Amino acid sequence: ESTEGFPFVEDEVPITQRQGNLWDYANQLVEKEGFVLDSKSYSTAFRVNKKHQTNHKFDALLSGDIAHPEAIGKSTNLGCIDFYPASSGKGNCCRYIANELGFNLATESVCICDDDNDIEMAL
Repeated sequence: ESTEGFPFVEDEVPITQRQGNLWDYANQLVEKEGFVLDSKSYSTAFRVNKKHQTNHKFDALLSGDIAHPEAIGKSTNLGCIDFYPASSGKGNCCRYIANELGFNLATESVCICDDDNDIEMAL
C-alpha cells in the first residue's frame, strides 16, 4: 500500500502492549473467551467481527451475556461490535457539540442513521 501524501504512518501496537481498561478488556476477550479482535488502525477502540470468530460466542457478547466493564461502551455496526471508552462515542460527541454551540440537541437537530451504531446519536 502506498502511503504517499500521508505525513505519518503508525506501526500497529499489539493489544498486549496497550494500557488501560479498554485494552485490559480486549486482552480478556482474547485470552479467556477466545475472540479474534481487530485493533489495526484503531488507537482508542477495537472491533469484534462476527465473520472472524471461531468460538461461537459472538451472540453472547452482543446480547451482554458476556459482560463488558461499565467504563467501556459498545455499539454494533454491520455484523461487528465496536468497543470504546464509554466517555466517547457518537452520542457523547453530539451532546458535546450541541452544548458548545448552545443549541438543544433534542429539539434543534436531526439525526440520519445508516446502521445500529448510529442509534445512540438519535436518543
